[in-house]
Amino acid sequence: MEQNIREGDTFTVSVEATDEDNDNITLTALPAAGYSFSDFGMRFTPVENRPGLVRGTFTLYADCHNYNFADKNSFLVLLSADDNDVCKLNPPAKATMNLNVLLAQKELPTIESDLTPDAQAHRVEVSRKVGEPLSFTVIGREPSNVAPLSLQGQGIGFNFAAYQMT
Repeated sequence: MEQNIREGDTFTVSVEATDEDNDNITLTALPAAGYSFSDFGMRFTPVENRPGLVRGTFTLYADCHNYNFADKNSFLVLLSADDNDVCKLNPPAKATMNLNVLLAQKELPTIESDLTPDAQAHRVEVSRKVGEPLSFTVIGREPSNVAPLSLQGQGIGFNFAAYQMT
């Protein structure tokens, strides 16, 4: 089974195993090598276990505020159901889940001013006579609205404060 989960969503799947002989069953979900469930918001919870039937719930919380999916966002989960027969006549039933957390495409913040109507302008030249004031507004936008945005100004080759600039 392959499943894509969008960043910010929760993925839950029920897992069930049965045994015709009504043997007790051990149901496990394990991460493939290289990661642990707890590091990436995953949990396997047994729900029901009685002779011949076992159920569990696997959950992935794709919350990038609590878990770091920047370096790893694809996960192989190994599922196994073993009827624990004494003679080991039947091997455990196995299945896999391939889970992919789809990271949101972040738009870069933009900066613009009222010095030009061209919001894409990277350079604006303005001339003033000595002593003539210059005032303009600078606007920063963070399109995804998920992180605070901070604007700072810095002179190239001079210090704002030395010229009473803010």
